[in-house]
Amino acid sequence: MEDLLARWQGRAWQQETDAWVAEVLADRGAALTGPGTEVKTRFWSAVRRYPSTTGTVWAKECNPGQAFEGPVLAALAALAPDDFPAPLAVDAPRGRFLLPDAGAVRPRGDRDISEAELAGLLAHHAGVQQRLAGAGDRLRAAGLPSLTVEELPGWVEALADRLAALPPGDPQHLDADGWRAVRDGLPAVRGWCDELAGAGLPSTFQHDDLNPWNVARGPRGPVCFDVGDAFWSHPFAVLQVPLAMATGTWPDGPSADDPYVRRLVAPYLDAWGGPHLHRLVGAALRLAQAHRCESWRRLLDHVPADRLGVPTPLLPEHLLRVVAPG
Repeated sequence: MEDLLARWQGRAWQQETDAWVAEVLADRGAALTGPGTEVKTRFWSAVRRYPSTTGTVWAKECNPGQAFEGPVLAALAALAPDDFPAPLAVDAPRGRFLLPDAGAVRPRGDRDISEAELAGLLAHHAGVQQRLAGAGDRLRAAGLPSLTVEELPGWVEALADRLAALPPGDPQHLDADGWRAVRDGLPAVRGWCDELAGAGLPSTFQHDDLNPWNVARGPRGPVCFDVGDAFWSHPFAVLQVPLAMATGTWPDGPSADDPYVRRLVAPYLDAWGGPHLHRLVGAALRLAQAHRCESWRRLLDHVPADRLGVPTPLLPEHLLRVVAPG
């Protein structure tokens, strides 16, 4: 394991990244016009912004658990160029890539999001998912993780056993009561997985962090970025993050029967076939809890537990949400 925060906050890494960005731009006949500045440094990634002769560019280096982001984003941009920004360069072994400016992005402090705006974003993304439904081989070859409804029950069992085997003092330890709760909940998990599979909708790209702050206003519509949490899976799992944010119910998520939730998802469901599909939303939100848990797991595997810089994400809590009665 490596203390990624220490490396990314160190001057040596910043200078190396600055030099790499300058080299990439020079190869394209462009140049920096000012120094790079830190945008965000977390244990999952570090982002720097640079002014250049071709406009603002963004360098990102990922935790090894999300090192696939650059190659996957490049594949997405090739498949759906209006919907994803194409990296200017991808250094896959280093887990880093350089992006051009994709358009105006909502400031993080701007929370004035209308119901119509969010519903429209979801409806647009349904079209994106439909266009990508046949691209599973290409996206998985680029590194996109898969956690489909067919794979989920086995994943639940394996993760429960892994967490139960950790020493009791480990923050990720699943105690005996938790392990039994997972085992007792497995029949229900298989049931809602079968329900999702039985609807006949294709697996596709599941962004897993779709929200108005991860979307730029491109010339032809919304442009998605920040795909490091993504999966190949059931499309409806993408609803969890925007719905939880819109209803203020993070991390548990809202009730699928909330009238506001019903209004938000109606255009998305219409794009997939109609309101009868609302019966799948509750199960899809459970599936998304599993995706969130697995996303944290693949990140936490690569950093010391005492060097996260944020409150420790607790995998047992996420796993128990997946199997909770509901």
